[in-house]
Amino acid sequence: MFFVTCGKGHKVFNVFFSKSDVEKDKKFREKKHISKSRATDFCESYTKSNVTHPSTVDFSRIMDLSVYETPNGRTRVTSTFTAKNSFNLEIKYKISCLLDSGGLIEASINEAK
Repeated sequence: MFFVTCGKGHKVFNVFFSKSDVEKDKKFREKKHISKSRATDFCESYTKSNVTHPSTVDFSRIMDLSVYETPNGRTRVTSTFTAKNSFNLEIKYKISCLLDSGGLIEASINEAK
């Protein structure tokens, strides 16, 4: 596997390819992004599947929501949510999800400070 770094500044991205891609004279095209609403839905679903009390999740879709599309076809969703913990205390958390057109690649949840 090989890669070439393309772009400048904050729009830098890598294009990955193999020897056989070169031998077949493969044409590379811009990757399509997942829709922003679908990316947000995936991130919220991940949130609910990874908390102690999913029914108490209040996911921010307005104030703290940020959806950023990168040049390599990936989308980063960041937001906050509140949920109750095992002691029935409502806590605020930050979530970050990385997605592509195939769905969720990675996500992380941390307590908001």
